[in-house]
Amino acid sequence: MSERRFSQLPEFVHDGVIYNAQPPMTSQDYGRMIDGIVGKLENFRLDLEMLVVDDDCSTDLDGMVSARFRLSHDSQNKKLEQDRVVFYEHVFFRFQGGKIAEIWPLIAWPEK
Repeated sequence: MSERRFSQLPEFVHDGVIYNAQPPMTSQDYGRMIDGIVGKLENFRLDLEMLVVDDDCSTDLDGMVSARFRLSHDSQNKKLEQDRVVFYEHVFFRFQGGKIAEIWPLIAWPEK
């Protein structure tokens, strides 16, 4: 995500991925949606802080994964004292056949 290589998403994301209980979308549409958000943020960075993997799966290619990401970007508000805006996203992923089939994000926005 930090490098905006959304063209590689079909390797990792199912066509027909379900994002936050919305109708299914292609991996390309998912990439365009994410790029529409982070593409506006200067020096956007996404860092993985925690990963929890469900080991009670029928195969190694199916199951649930939870992640905590630290997201940051340069401040666009000159009135803020800090140079970077930092916030966190907690995401639940359901994998099917080794690819992401469903995504549930929870974002903790920075305080204003």
